[in-house]
Parts: sequence; structure tokens; C-alpha cells
Amino acid sequence: MVYDISIIVPIYNTEKYIEKCLVSLFEQDYDNIEYIFVNDKTMDNSMQILSNVLKRYPNREKHVKIINKLKNEGLGQARKTGFENSTGKYIIHIDSDDWCELDMISSLYSKAKEENADIVCCDYFENYSNKEIYVKQNLKNPIKNSTSLIYKYTLWPMVWLYLAKKDLYKNVEFADFSYAEDNYLTTQLFYCSKKSIHINFGYYHYNRANEHSLTKKYDIQKEIDGLRVLDTKLRIFFKKKNIWERYKSQHFSFIIRSIAPKAKMDFFKAIEEINPDANSVKHIIKDDNLGIIKKAFYSLIFIKMLWLFCLAQDLKTIFKKSKL
Repeated sequence: MVYDISIIVPIYNTEKYIEKCLVSLFEQDYDNIEYIFVNDKTMDNSMQILSNVLKRYPNREKHVKIINKLKNEGLGQARKTGFENSTGKYIIHIDSDDWCELDMISSLYSKAKEENADIVCCDYFENYSNKEIYVKQNLKNPIKNSTSLIYKYTLWPMVWLYLAKKDLYKNVEFADFSYAEDNYLTTQLFYCSKKSIHINFGYYHYNRANEHSLTKKYDIQKEIDGLRVLDTKLRIFFKKKNIWERYKSQHFSFIIRSIAPKAKMDFFKAIEEINPDANSVKHIIKDDNLGIIKKAFYSLIFIKMLWLFCLAQDLKTIFKKSKL
């Protein structure tokens, strides 16, 4: 059977949330869907929950593939395994702790066919324990300069927002690292896309209910290591496509803006570990994605006013938490 859509869902330790995800997928108002669940050596009861929920949807059961990996290899490689076993004309990746509106697949696919688009994306919701926030992508159709928009944070890099033609994936490399693997995949997808379209509607629910726990520990070294790998991978990709000089300053500006709010007073030590070439205010100044205010804000780091940048960042964090 030839499917219109393959939904790929990596599964790893999401027993608390996966049932809601599964119900939202099996109750989609579109029939010609292939479901691929990749068990990335989960250590909880997620797979048993999948089995139990699937029994409630006998109409979907014959369209489900379950792949059990022999060892945990991370999200990027789980998505790769799902892709390698997919047969759909279009691919979408869903995280097993999130959920979707019941007309998400039909809406994205209908738009893809109508516009003959390689990629169709949408807005989404951030769902916390006590509130829901609508996140809009301010985009004009068709989407142009996609790589620049990802660096600008206008085009969100999360791969679960994008329904993409399977053919695009033949030219991409899936991440073998965990930090920002979405950035790496979506940058490649949009580079390969000839036509990308945005739907001005929120179809996806990004579960952030437990991200603000006071007991949650943040590992800055893990983020530094992840950014170093991402930096290496993206530089190789850009140079291979002969576009490195075009995106060089935007890329290093992205590295600076990603690590500065987290490393704070240890910024210079962190940036040296990631890539010493990023340690320059010129990348901020040359980044056309940034307005004057943001350029001035991040320039504080390099003019012996790192303390003021850190203070402003702390106040911003306090304000954000108070709103949640």
C-alpha cells in the first residue's frame, strides 16, 4: 500500500504523556496514514501503553509499524530509523510527549497538494501545567531565505512543525548528536526545498508542562558540547554547498546568542570551547537578522559590560517566570 503520509514517532521514557499523543494521532480525520513508532530502548512502560491504546483503534492497527532498536541512540537516529522504514509520500515527525489537533494531518497535506509544496509548516501552542501560549510564525508565502529565518528565530527549527516530501530526506544527514538536532535537520530540509508554505494556524501542542520544575538540573557543559558539535556539522554543510561566506556571521551570531544567556559570566570560556572564531562582536554587527536594539544588547558582552548583559538577562528570566 502506498501511503500519503508517514508519521514517525520516536519513543523514549514518555509514559506520563504518550497516551494523549497516541489518541491525537489515531483520531486524525485523515485515513491514508502510516504510523511508525520507534522504540529507542525506552526504560519505562511507554510501549505497553502504545499496545493498550492501539487495541482501541482496530482501524489503525494494520497501518502501524513498531520498530524496536537494540540500543538507545538518541532522537536523531531514531528519526532516521523511522524514515528508513517509511513508505509515505510525505513525512512528519511527532514527539511522543506532545499532541496534535485532530485535523493537523489533513490540513497540512491538503495545503501541500494545493500548492505543490515541498514543505508545509504551521503555528503551534506551548502547553504548560497552568496555561497555553499560542506561538505564531510571522511568515509570508512562499517562505524565502529559509536558512536566514531559522537563524533569526522567525522560522522555528523544530522538525515536528513541518510536513515534508519524502524525496527531500534523500539529501539530508540525520544527527548523531542530541543538542539542537532539529536545527541541523531543518536547515538541510529547507535548503533542499524548492517551495515551502506556511499555514497561519496552530495545529501542534508542544508539551512544556514539566520544564520549569525547581528540581530540574541544567547542564551547561552538555549545552557547550552540543553547540560545538552542531557548529562543526553546520560549517561542513555550508562549505559543502559553497554558502559558508554568506552565512558565516549569522552562524556565529547564532552561537553567541545561544550560549550567552546560559553561560553568562563564563561566556568567554564557553565560546572558546565551542569555537574561538565565534569570539568577536563583528558577527553580531554583521548579522542582518538582528535589529539595532538586539545588536546593542549582545554587543555589551564584548565591550567589558558582560555584567550588564547578565543583569538584564536575569531580570528578563525573572519576568518570564512570573508570567508563567
